[in-house]
Amino acid sequence: MLVYPPETYILSMTHIADSPTFESVAKEVIIEDYVWIGARAMILPGVKIETGAILGAASTASKNISMYSIFAGAPAKEIGKRSENLTYFLNYFPYFN
Repeated sequence: MLVYPPETYILSMTHIADSPTFESVAKEVIIEDYVWIGARAMILPGVKIETGAILGAASTASKNISMYSIFAGAPAKEIGKRSENLTYFLNYFPYFN
């Protein structure tokens, strides 16, 4: 389950700065289970946020975030570890079908 907090940006495309035609390129973003994303966070193209990781509010993820790591800042850097003993259950339901 993934609940997107207010004003979260998940970017999957960018441009090649050196391209004479300003060519765009797509890079997959992967967000695994039990991830916590803070308000106004930004996830850049090609980033993978692994199981149980946290991305702090107003942070920019420019590189992969490993399992149960806590990242914050712009660019986001590891500031701690989260407990791997998560006992809550995900209760996903789509708002629209």
